[in-house]
Amino acid sequence: MAGPNILNFASKVAFLNGVVFVNGTAVTLPNSTTDPVSAIAGDMYYNSVSNTVRFFNGTTWADMGGSSSYLVNEFTLSPTDISNGFVTLSSAPDVPADTILTVIGGPMQSYGVDYTISGAQLTFINSLAVGGVSALVSGDTLVIQYN
Repeated sequence: MAGPNILNFASKVAFLNGVVFVNGTAVTLPNSTTDPVSAIAGDMYYNSVSNTVRFFNGTTWADMGGSSSYLVNEFTLSPTDISNGFVTLSSAPDVPADTILTVIGGPMQSYGVDYTISGAQLTFINSLAVGGVSALVSGDTLVIQYN
């Protein structure tokens, strides 16, 4: 599914539906439909109308993430995904190594260690069920962000 912007790929900070993920850990921001009246430099909130994270720079409110367009794909792993060992993204990432894969309630996965991408196919390396022990199992929700 197409979705909100990514804040910063380089530092692995992302947001989805009002939740900021910093290196795989969720931090919930205040939610509002309009810019708050009182603010100090550095304040942030999630705007549920524009589906963006906004910050106060000391003078005015601005969207985080600039004007770049990013995609967010969300998957709930099925038994078929587990047996196939891959999911298919809505499109191929421009730079596969810049893709962020987060397991909701679990760890952020690392490109080249936990998964690879070829075209629009994201293939899991060692994360899926093997002998009943796994980091990813059927029912896990994955959030994959890329440009």
